[in-house]
Amino acid sequence: TNMYLGAALFLPVSRALILLIGLSAFIVYPHLNSNQIIPTIINELLPSGLKGFCIAGLLAVIMSTADAFLWSGSLVVT
Repeated sequence: TNMYLGAALFLPVSRALILLIGLSAFIVYPHLNSNQIIPTIINELLPSGLKGFCIAGLLAVIMSTADAFLWSGSLVVT
């Protein structure tokens, strides 16, 4: 029960933060395509020390998603 309550509180907050990032990028860079917003934010707005952390975080998200797909595929095979 506590996990569901925590997720119910965390999920809307995290989605609102992601929405604010997208809206602020649309306001600052209205001429960009949607697939160029995140690389532009990383290259132009972040200092050099945070660029590496941000890129490592994006790679971690991609690897985690790939891992979940591979795990579910192996579960179906077995």
